[in-house]
Amino acid sequence: MRLWTVHPRFLDTKGLTAAWREGLLARKVLRGQTKGYTNHPQLIRFRNHPDPLSAIDAYLTAILAESRNRGYNFDASKIDENAQAAPIRETTGQLYYEWRHLLKKLLNRDPQRFSDFQHSLPAPHPLFCLVEGGVRSWEKKNTQITYAFTISFRLPAKRRLNCNDRKIKLFLAHYNTSVSLVALDSNEIGKSQWLGLSASGIKSEAEAWNLARTIKDSLLLSAANRQLDFDFGSDTVTGGFSSFYKEKLNQDFGVVAISLAHGITVYPESPDNVFPRISSDITVGIEFGDFLTFLDQKREKNIPDRLRTALELFTQINFESTGKSKFLNLISVIEILADLQERDALFIQHTDMLVSLINKSKLFDLAYKNQITSILGNMKYLPIGTCCADYISKHLSPDDGKKFKTYYSLRSKIMHGGVIPKPLPVIELQKIAHKLIIQEIGKLYN
Repeated sequence: MRLWTVHPRFLDTKGLTAAWREGLLARKVLRGQTKGYTNHPQLIRFRNHPDPLSAIDAYLTAILAESRNRGYNFDASKIDENAQAAPIRETTGQLYYEWRHLLKKLLNRDPQRFSDFQHSLPAPHPLFCLVEGGVRSWEKKNTQITYAFTISFRLPAKRRLNCNDRKIKLFLAHYNTSVSLVALDSNEIGKSQWLGLSASGIKSEAEAWNLARTIKDSLLLSAANRQLDFDFGSDTVTGGFSSFYKEKLNQDFGVVAISLAHGITVYPESPDNVFPRISSDITVGIEFGDFLTFLDQKREKNIPDRLRTALELFTQINFESTGKSKFLNLISVIEILADLQERDALFIQHTDMLVSLINKSKLFDLAYKNQITSILGNMKYLPIGTCCADYISKHLSPDDGKKFKTYYSLRSKIMHGGVIPKPLPVIELQKIAHKLIIQEIGKLYN
């Protein structure tokens, strides 16, 4: 039973019909015409009213009026439409609690109505007058905590998904769960730069984190495979609500304020949760395609940390504002993927001899010894630029390896000489990096 504090105009068809039916049941209970529901907490406000019977009829009269506005045919003979009752004082916290509870229902049952009201302020039923206060103690709350997560990510300024839906629901068979793709900054996915993948009803916080990371990895793989650019952030909250604001919302309205991380946010699932809105400019762009193809494939192995880092960096390239930063980041992607190569055995033997001599010497203090031996230790390996060129020659072609040597010399001019050669071969380098990433993904999952 739910006798809404919220004004009936906000209810969807199912909610309004249920409010009428449950209000009539409450009327029977208050009149002593049924043995069930006599101790239901939703009746406390009406039992405490000086005239409970008139109060419930006044409550139902507003439900009836809303039904007539919509052209419904509720049976008016079941109540006294002329009943007069003094207003019932209700707290702002109770109203806002029910408002969030209703929005959650509308999101699943009537997305259009949810879209119409999601940014509205709630108004109370005409029977209730508002006073400051928190959620009522008689409100029956769900004692079993479940968890939800949202993976928020950003598309480049001129790229969008070609999708007119407000919400896409997907069932992932291998994970035995449903996820929703939603827009975080507008009503339609196709007009949004900020998107979110979310799931709810997860039994534990650890399970929510594991599932979120797995799905985020799948999106990273998909983004790299399709050369779509997703900026996932770092799963770390920046900005959002201040501590004072969080505490005030919780004390005054029973709200648990959660800052939405740019990346993964895991939180207890509750109508008490509220998030700050993300906003951005709206432009139109790319085909929706099948970028979620990878999402529902069984993953036998986790992505190695090195590959994940390369994927995250690669999928953010087009968020860089200059050709120089794109070029340097692409170089970094290839440096991450390439393996360090040791020099020949004779060179390493001689290096080890030098390290031993320096450690035995009494001419140097300990700090200087550590500095020299560290430098000599690094000399065991070929320069990273050479390692990258060899890696490309081995996995792609010797011609691509030669090109990369040229590109790496440009990188040195930028980093060490402050010279920015023009034009920089960003597109050519991006093609090489993309081919390498696809090969690494293939080695992992094929």
